[in-house]
Amino acid sequence: MSRDSDLRALDTALRDIARAVRRAALRPAGAEALTDSQSEALRFIVHNPGAAPGELAALAGMQPSNMSVALRQLAEYGLIERERDPGDRRCSRIRPTPKALAYAREMQALRTGLVLDALDAMDQADRDSLVAAIGALRALGAALGEASPAARPNGPVRE
Repeated sequence: MSRDSDLRALDTALRDIARAVRRAALRPAGAEALTDSQSEALRFIVHNPGAAPGELAALAGMQPSNMSVALRQLAEYGLIERERDPGDRRCSRIRPTPKALAYAREMQALRTGLVLDALDAMDQADRDSLVAAIGALRALGAALGEASPAARPNGPVRE
């Protein structure tokens, strides 16, 4: 295989893995059925409590209008609270509720369990290869984060 086809195969494999985990991870009992956008927004809220909606949109690589819709829905589900920014009363800060934190913990445990079960079903050589690739995959994630349109000061590059 050529380098380009290897890299395309890696890209496809990573997207297939993410999709498979998302599909296999059923929501916790009694939890709302969140869309991918809502789940992604909630993930950034949980890891960045007190961020402003615009900051969350930039972090998640979402359009501000899409983040606004997700925030409105998450508020309806009781998963977030809005509070006024003490430095600028016109702005709000978004915080996860205890319900959101419990949901996030349950989803993380569920996803981790799914991945560990799948790894247990694989042969040792494949598991060893995946463990050896963790550092490189983290570096790839960091490089992608630095290259994302949200991370660029002038926004997305249009071609």
